[in-house]
Amino acid sequence: MKILLTGATGSLGKFVLVDLLSLGHEVLTIGRRTPNISSPLHSHESFDFRKDSSLQLSFAPKVIIHMAGITRGQAKNETEYKKVNVQSTEILVEFALKHNSKFIYASSASVYGEGLNLKENSPLNGTSLYAKSKIEAEQVIQKKIQNYLVFRIASAFGKGTQSFIHKLYHYGKSGFFPYPVKAKQLQKTFIHIEDVSHFIVKSLEKDITGIFNLAHPQPKSYLEILQIIEKKLAEEKKNKPVKIYLPKTIWILEKKMRNIQGKDSLLSPLFESSTLNVKKLEESFGEIPKHDLKEIDQI
Repeated sequence: MKILLTGATGSLGKFVLVDLLSLGHEVLTIGRRTPNISSPLHSHESFDFRKDSSLQLSFAPKVIIHMAGITRGQAKNETEYKKVNVQSTEILVEFALKHNSKFIYASSASVYGEGLNLKENSPLNGTSLYAKSKIEAEQVIQKKIQNYLVFRIASAFGKGTQSFIHKLYHYGKSGFFPYPVKAKQLQKTFIHIEDVSHFIVKSLEKDITGIFNLAHPQPKSYLEILQIIEKKLAEEKKNKPVKIYLPKTIWILEKKMRNIQGKDSLLSPLFESSTLNVKKLEESFGEIPKHDLKEIDQI
């Protein structure tokens, strides 16, 4: 199968590329950087979504998998989020329509905002600049394409990720943990990068369209998360981190200051619960993600 893949040098895209090639798919990647992989089934075209506005390729993909994007906290402002996360989607959607390609999009659980047991039909209340850009990208897809799949991906963990767990682990290595006052009530669901790739690649075998939450079904409290990371640090002979207590007022002030600067809050993930319901995923794919956060072997 001919597949066009974006974001192939990112932590998630790397796994997807390897899995696609291992199954014998012909993959064209596009982006600013060339993936470090050698295969007769792989080719690459340079393309910069920040600068290029039209995609002209002789390659006619049966499926487009759009993994590229700027994650939370990486963009300088709202304009940069839109330019990469929204405009890239618009460019690829037009290319998909031209070639009648199926469109698979890696979205984010952040589109929901805060909440527990969030389902695919839950309101999209995400308020961060990042979340708004993902919501807008989803709307572009749903408005123009019928043959699409959107995966709303929970916070990922695994080697090479730069997510919530990765940051907490490195705080712990530095000797401290940020500890919000309501840490006992905080709940989150996560997904291992191998599971993300597994479901994206498996979707190629199925005649499925629509929106799916992608997360391990077992939520973890903030206390459980810290205990898991502490255990890993102990195995690495690191000292037990000291808890630095964070009152809600600190978060509110930080959020206001970042908002004035046109940037997302860096502390919000420490104060907002987010758990996904994956019943629809299980019913459609016949399985659930298998890697629990307890298997946090590589960060």
